[in-house]
Amino acid sequence: MRLITKDKEPGKLALHRNSGQGYGEFSLTKGKREVKEQLLNEQHHSCAYCTAKISFEKMKVEHWYPQEESGKPGNTNRDLDYSNLLAVCQGCTVSGIEHCDTSKKNRLIDISPLRSEHIDAISYASFSGKISSRNEKHQEELDSVLKLNIDLLAAKRKSLLNHFKLGLHRKYKGRRANYPLELRKQKAKNAPFGMIIIRYLEGKIR
Repeated sequence: MRLITKDKEPGKLALHRNSGQGYGEFSLTKGKREVKEQLLNEQHHSCAYCTAKISFEKMKVEHWYPQEESGKPGNTNRDLDYSNLLAVCQGCTVSGIEHCDTSKKNRLIDISPLRSEHIDAISYASFSGKISSRNEKHQEELDSVLKLNIDLLAAKRKSLLNHFKLGLHRKYKGRRANYPLELRKQKAKNAPFGMIIIRYLEGKIR
C-alpha cells in the first residue's frame, strides 16, 4: 500500500452528482470513463491496496466508505464523492483466494491509502514479504479484511526485493551502494509492489 494523492474531481462526475442520479446510473458515457482514467493515472496504474499493476480493462472502482453504509439512514452519501473512490485490482487469485476490495466487500475499514500517517506506519519483512503496521487495528484489517499477506502477494513482494538486491550487488560490485540515489529512483518509478524496496532502502539509509 502506498500513499495516494487525489486530483481535482473530473467535471463529468460533478455534473452527474448534481443531476440527482445515483452511482448506479453513472455509466462510461456519462463520465465513468474519465473517472476510471484519472484514478489510474493518479495511482500510477497500481491497485490502491496491494499495488499490483492494473489497467482500464482489468480494474474496479472501489468505494473506500462502502455504498452499503451510505445507504443507511443518517449517514452521508459518499457514492459519488471523488475522494471516496479508488482504483483496485480484480482481487482474486487463480486458486480463488480473494483479497483487496473483493475480500473487503461492504466492510468499513479504518486504514486508508489516502492518509500519510497510515502509510508511514507500514513496514515490510524482507525475509517473508509480509506487510505489517504499528497500528493493531490496521494490522487486523491488512491480514483479515484486505488479506494483503496471503502467500501469493507476500511471495511477489519478496521476489521483487530479492531481484532488486541482486541487481544492486551486480551494479556496485562490492562497493557501498548509493542508497539515497536508488531510493529517489524507486520513488519516481512507482512500480507495482515497489514499496517493499522503498522501505528496504529507507532502512539502509537510517
